[in-house]
Amino acid sequence: MQIKQLASETGVGSYTIRYYEDIGLLPQARRSDIGYRRYNQYDVLSLNFIRRCKDLRMPLVAIKSLVAVQA
Repeated sequence: MQIKQLASETGVGSYTIRYYEDIGLLPQARRSDIGYRRYNQYDVLSLNFIRRCKDLRMPLVAIKSLVAVQA
């Protein structure tokens, strides 16, 4: 799926998804032959986990530690 689909499925904006990739909270997206970001079901699960942590008002640095333990 592309970033727009991921954003729609998770309720997280595409700019936020790119930011999470930039800071290492999400792994860098794979790219299609023409350079589009490509995401899979693992990315959906990861982003939903991050969103739930944010809903609990956890700081990004704490979420990043939890994501690292999951990987």
